[in-house]
Amino acid sequence: MPIEERVRDSKTLSLNLFNHLLQISTSLESVVIGVYAPLPDEADWTLSSQLSSLTTAFPVSIGNGLMDFHQCHVKDLVSQKAFGVNLRIPPSGSPKVLPDIVLVPGLGFTKEGHRLGRGGGYYDRWLESFKGKKIGLCFEQQLLQTLPTEQHDIKVHAVVTQKQVWLS
Repeated sequence: MPIEERVRDSKTLSLNLFNHLLQISTSLESVVIGVYAPLPDEADWTLSSQLSSLTTAFPVSIGNGLMDFHQCHVKDLVSQKAFGVNLRIPPSGSPKVLPDIVLVPGLGFTKEGHRLGRGGGYYDRWLESFKGKKIGLCFEQQLLQTLPTEQHDIKVHAVVTQKQVWLS
């Protein structure tokens, strides 16, 4: 996807996401939103000043395929090389938190909330015990009719694209 199209679609997606968050939360100022630092092929919610101003927490690998979320603002992320790419992660000493809502990245989603991750299983393991709202973010062209699923795969409650919000 050309960069101009990615930016335009990410901004529209972010507006759809913000409006959905307003519908499911009585007070966005009082919730912690688990987010991700977008890779170049992922929807970039960070382009929205409305979303970036909320209380956010980013995933941090803690080893053995597990992760935690640490509270941090986008502007405070630091770069770290991992898995062959530069990742942006919270700085050392950022407090560990349990988000109320989690934005979940993926290579693809179905309208029913099934997700295709990057193969590490980090999110599936973490989401296993998470009781809050799970929201998948993807571009409309990443919305698929079906995906291969396994018993351990965790569905999201909603999938947000630049065109609409799909509730599952």
